[in-house]
Parts: sequence; structure tokens; C-alpha cells
Amino acid sequence: MRGDVTDLSMFADKSFDIAFSNSVIEHLPTAESQLKMVHELKRVAGRYYLQTPNYWFPFEVHFLLPLFHFLPRAGRIWFLSRLGAPTTGAGWRRIEERLAAEYVDSIRLLTKSDLERLFGPSSRVLTERFFLLPKSLICIGDAP
Repeated sequence: MRGDVTDLSMFADKSFDIAFSNSVIEHLPTAESQLKMVHELKRVAGRYYLQTPNYWFPFEVHFLLPLFHFLPRAGRIWFLSRLGAPTTGAGWRRIEERLAAEYVDSIRLLTKSDLERLFGPSSRVLTERFFLLPKSLICIGDAP
């Protein structure tokens, strides 16, 4: 089934026991779209489990580059369009500047406080660690 995680209107309220999301929310480009996703998860399920990469992890898993996401937007676009990035199966290649901008804008990593703000006080945000570094965030809770 295909759908839009910000509009799950094809499902009635509390249609599911649990809503599960693994590395999706960071692909929504705005805080507003991320909040819509959270509202929909809470609406369609009694409980939720959401995992997302942690902004503070030093290795950016989408671009396969260390510290990449800490660069300003213009720096990330410049890097991808001039120096390139590793790609699955195609080695290292440059990305045309317009596409590099779209790619950069398609990833919006979250912090623990971002998730706490999005989900509210009824949720718990846990940190998954890799050699003591905060790799991922997991948000769990019961929907109201």
C-alpha cells in the first residue's frame, strides 16, 4: 500500500494497535510536515514507536559522510555538486547543483528536544548509542 504519512485519512481513528516508523520522519522537509506525521501516527494507533537518526551523531548516514550535516546548507550543496558523494553501486559521483539542493533539502535530521517537542510529554525519547555516540533516537508512547 502506498500513502502519505502526513495524511492517513484512509484509516479511521485507532485502526491499529501500534504505529511503527523506522527512519522516515527525517525525510519530511519541514517541521510542519513532521508534526503532521506525528499527529497522524497518534490518531491511527493506540501506541507508537518511531526511530530516526540523531542529528548529533557525527556520521551522516544518508550521505555516507562524517560531519557533513553540520555544514551550512550552501556548503553541503557545494560539496555534493563539486566533490560528489558516495552512491550505492555507482561509486563516488558529483551531483548536479539543482539536484544536490533537492537532496540536501530532503533530509531534516532531528534532535532529542525536537522529538520531545513534536510528540509532547506523553512520550519517551530514548537514545540508541554506537560506541557511546548518540546514533539514533527512539520515541515511544501511548496515543491519547
